[in-house]
Amino acid sequence: MATCTHCGQGNRDGAVFCQGCGQRLGESESPKVAAPVSVAVPAGGASAPGPTCASCGALNAPGMNFCKMCGSSLVVSAAPAAQAASPDLASSHRVACPACHKLTPSGFSFCQHCGQRLGGPAVGKPAAVVGGKAAVAATMMAEPPVPATPPAGMPRPSDAVAPLGAASEMPRSTGAQNTMKADALSAEPVFEEAVHGTLVVVRRDGSDGDSVRIKASTFDIGRTEGGLHFGDDIYLAERHARILFSGGKATLRPLDTVNGVYLRLRGPIELHPGDQFLVGKEVIRWEPVGAEGGDVAVIEHGVRVFGTVPREAWGRLRQITSSGTTRDVWHLSRPDLVLGREEGDLTFPDDEFMSRRHAAVRRGATHPKLEDLNSSNGTFIRIRADHELKSGDLLRLGDQLLRVEL
Repeated sequence: MATCTHCGQGNRDGAVFCQGCGQRLGESESPKVAAPVSVAVPAGGASAPGPTCASCGALNAPGMNFCKMCGSSLVVSAAPAAQAASPDLASSHRVACPACHKLTPSGFSFCQHCGQRLGGPAVGKPAAVVGGKAAVAATMMAEPPVPATPPAGMPRPSDAVAPLGAASEMPRSTGAQNTMKADALSAEPVFEEAVHGTLVVVRRDGSDGDSVRIKASTFDIGRTEGGLHFGDDIYLAERHARILFSGGKATLRPLDTVNGVYLRLRGPIELHPGDQFLVGKEVIRWEPVGAEGGDVAVIEHGVRVFGTVPREAWGRLRQITSSGTTRDVWHLSRPDLVLGREEGDLTFPDDEFMSRRHAAVRRGATHPKLEDLNSSNGTFIRIRADHELKSGDLLRLGDQLLRVEL
């Protein structure tokens, strides 16, 4: 007989837990006296059969409060003695639950403590009952396994909570539901802001750099203000130029009066007094020559000044420096004047951005014309008023070259 070190109760040989207090036998604690439990005894003096544990199915001696095999309370879960002879009784062997790690009889499909589905061996035919004790059959039956009913109070298969990630237990939407959701999404209108055009930055080697999509009807370019900034370009004003979109057209409007905006020529254009154009790195202004601009004979002390025989000039070109002053002035007397790096009437051998034969100024009936001679870098005219842009136009603002795509 084993004596409980917790309450001093004597227990039958083979008991794992004390029948008086439920303490696991063999653990040393200070003895405590548990309150005795009254057990009804039938008339005639014959002792009644002990309670059967509802958790593990073990048969316990009369008067025990806790199961000797699993430690479950027998007062709450006491069952009639007839349960001991029930064919559904499982064996006394127990397995550990993978979720809570508590022990559950091997015949259960769900843990008696947390309801987790157990992955133990299949349950065979119930063991036969001999002498009030469950004896496990020597061989398992060949019939398909039948899940055992969970203990009282434990969740049944239909109520059990599926483990996280168990796809079989997760609700699935039907194909009709998916179709309805897809139709609802496709039917919802999607509003996308219209794009009027794009500005592409052209690098010095001619390749494309960054690009900006223009969505607003008014788009400004400058050093620090507007939709496109070039903070390191000292030749740009804070807000240098503006592009307006209206009626399907794009209009360029210069805002800066110091350096202005230059547009690359697509063909010959007429020059007007004061027009400035850019060939290579040279900024040149065309000026007409009227009667007041002709040579006037100068007489000093009654003597006429001796000099070069005057020639008729129909205009002149003035070279503008970065300081705003004039460097060279060329009077135009021939019908055509060619500018280039190596060939022409005016050559600029030190300008690496100028082609061999770059541009020409030709005398016209009313106005002279400026024409690009298929140069590599093109010829640019300064815009003095609003100008309608076309897709592919190249703009020179300060030290930047931009291409317009509409």
